[in-house]
Amino acid sequence: MSSSLKSKIEITYLKILTWLLIAIILLSIAVIALIRLCKKKILKNKPASHLLYSIVNYRKDPFDDFVPSEVEYLTVVNEDIETPPNNFSLEKKSPKKDHVKENKNNTRKIRAPQICFQFNYDIRKNELEVYLIRGINLPKYVNQNIVVSLMLSNNSSVYYSNYVGGPDPNFKQRFRFPLESTRISEDPPLRVKFNIWTVDLYSKKSPYGYVSVSLEEIFVTYGLTPTQDKGIVRKDVIQSTNLVDDHNSAEVYIHTTYLASAQRFSVVLSQAKNLNIDPFNKEIQGRVTLIHLHSERKTYSTDLLQAKKHVNFNEEFVFQLTDLDIQTTEGIDFKIEILCRIKKTFSKPIVIGNFFIGTSISCGRFGNEHWKAMMSSNSTISRWHQLNPN
Repeated sequence: MSSSLKSKIEITYLKILTWLLIAIILLSIAVIALIRLCKKKILKNKPASHLLYSIVNYRKDPFDDFVPSEVEYLTVVNEDIETPPNNFSLEKKSPKKDHVKENKNNTRKIRAPQICFQFNYDIRKNELEVYLIRGINLPKYVNQNIVVSLMLSNNSSVYYSNYVGGPDPNFKQRFRFPLESTRISEDPPLRVKFNIWTVDLYSKKSPYGYVSVSLEEIFVTYGLTPTQDKGIVRKDVIQSTNLVDDHNSAEVYIHTTYLASAQRFSVVLSQAKNLNIDPFNKEIQGRVTLIHLHSERKTYSTDLLQAKKHVNFNEEFVFQLTDLDIQTTEGIDFKIEILCRIKKTFSKPIVIGNFFIGTSISCGRFGNEHWKAMMSSNSTISRWHQLNPN
C-alpha cells in the first residue's frame, strides 16, 4: 500500500472520530437539558403547600367534641376561596362526621367555622334566654375583633355581643327576649339569627357570616331548660357578605297586667330605643293615657330625662277602674306616647310618636294581640311596640 493511500485512510478515520465525538457531546447536552426541564415541570405541578399539612393541632376544649388524640381535618366551607388542584389527598381520621364539609373542587382542609350557644326558656317570666358561648375557627385579622348580633324573628330587639378577638372567641354572654310560650310553635316558626361581623379599630363592621336556627326545633331536641352539658348547640357558620341588622325603627318596651278581681290595670313603661332626637339639648318624657269610649280618662307621665336615642324609664302606672267609675273593660284603650321639649323652657312638648293597646281599630293588629293576651292571662305581658310618628 502506497504511502499516499495510507495517509488518506488515516485522515478519513480522524474525521469520523471527530464527528462521532461532536455527536456524543451534543447528545449529552440534550439529555441534561431534558432532565432539567422535566424537574421544573414536576416542581411546578407539585403544590408547595403540601408540606404544611404535617402540622396538626392537639387542642382540647370543654365545648369541643373533637378527640384530642386524633387529627381532625375539615374542608373549607367558603366557596369563594380558590386553590390549585393537586394529586394528593388527606385521610380523615376522626369518627366525628358532622363537622366535615365536603367540597369536591377544594381539597385544602381546615376546621369549619362554628357558633356555640344554648337556649333556656323561663315559663314564669315568659322569657327566652340565649346564652352565646363561643365561636370556633372564626376569622382572625390584625387589629380586628369579632362581634355577634342576635335577633329573634317577630321581635324588634337586636343585641350585640362584646368585641372579642378571633379565631376562637369566648363570649359567654346572656341575652333575653320577651316571648310567650304560645308563640314558640308559631307558623311560620320563630327563628333566632346570629350575624357574625369583624370590627376594625374605628368600629367599622364588615360582614362575615350568619347562623339561623328554628326555636321550636332546638327546644324539641334539647328541651326548654336543658342541662349545660346536653344543651349546647353547635352550628356551622354560613359565610355571607350581605348581612343586615334591620331592626332600626323607634320602639317602646312595656309590661302590662290586668287584675280582674281588683279591676286594676298596671302599665310599666320600661324603655325606648332608636328615637329620632334632634341635635338640640332637649328633655324626653313618656306618657300613658287610659281612654274609655273615645274619651281620655286618666293620664300619667314619667319624669323628665335627658333626651337620648335610647332611654330607660322603668316607671309603673296603676289605673283603678272603680276610681274612674268604669264598670267594664269594654271600650278601653291605652295610648302610649313619647314626647320631647327644649330643656328648662316652658315650650309645649312635641310628640315624637305613639301607639295604642286595646280593642279599637286604631290599636292595629299588634295592639289588639297585646290586649287579648293580657286579658286572657293572669301574668304580665311584655312586648316591644313600634312607635308611630305623630
